[in-house]
This record gives sequence, C-alpha cells and structure tokens, in this order.
Amino acid sequence: MNTKARISNQASFIWEILVAYFSKNDVDKVTEIVSGMYEYDFSFSENLELLLGKLWGEVNNTAIYDIAEYALRMELYGTEQHYYIVAMLLSNRVIDVNRAKFLLELNTVEQYAKLDDKVRHVVDVLWLVREDEKDSVMSASDDDFLINALADLLPPESSS
Repeated sequence: MNTKARISNQASFIWEILVAYFSKNDVDKVTEIVSGMYEYDFSFSENLELLLGKLWGEVNNTAIYDIAEYALRMELYGTEQHYYIVAMLLSNRVIDVNRAKFLLELNTVEQYAKLDDKVRHVVDVLWLVREDEKDSVMSASDDDFLINALADLLPPESSS
C-alpha cells in the first residue's frame, strides 16, 4: 500500500512523517509527504500547518519534535502509538528522559490489560518513577529504568 493510501487524517499524516524520519531515516520521504499535504481530503489545523511549513525549509530534529509534540498534546494516538513516538524521540536524542516522562504523562492509559506487554512495562515503570519522585527517592534522570523500558518498544536497529 502506498503512503497516500495509508493517510486518511491528521494523525496518520503525522505518523507517516515520524516513521519516515525516525524508523527509515528517509528525509526525502518526509519532504515528499509534506510537500503533498494539500492533496488530501482533510484539512489541517492552523497550528499543524505552521509546524509542517517548517519542514519545507529544512527537515530537522527541532521541526520533527514540534510536530510530534503537537500530536502528543492533541492526543491523536492511543497509548501504544503515543509511547512509541516518545520512544523514537528519546532514542534519537531529540529529547531527554525528563521530557520523555512529561510527554508520556500526556497520555491517559485506557484498557491497560489489552496493551502490548512492552507498553504495559513502560506504564508500570512510569508509575514507579512518579512514586519515587513523589517520595523524593529519585527522579527519572537518576536511573535508566524508563530509558530502557522505552528502548524495548523499538526494533533493535532503532534504539541507540
């Protein structure tokens, strides 16, 4: 199935950009997707249009991060995709572990029992990190538990 056939809304449009950039390291594909943004049968919010406009000039981590954060803040994805995006951002050193924690917390986890085991593990580790911070035991950046849990979500060649 070609890219255009897979894109049916803002969420799938952004998903294709993030996967092309992080999983495939294909800047040309990102440029192709963005340059065709007006060919789709759905409209973009003004904020997203402005963010996508940044990619026309130059595809870079900052512009990609801004788009990813927009999608996460708008809660465009379920828990598994939301967590995967955060894992991609962290793995590619676009964000640090404290920012990853913040972005993970934007997602309201629903149907915990139906989540993939690796995603449930991230949910559990995030809860432990929150409890440790609340009790002033340690912060997310004091150990690698959250980093490792997020890295486990990615295919072996994607994690650093």
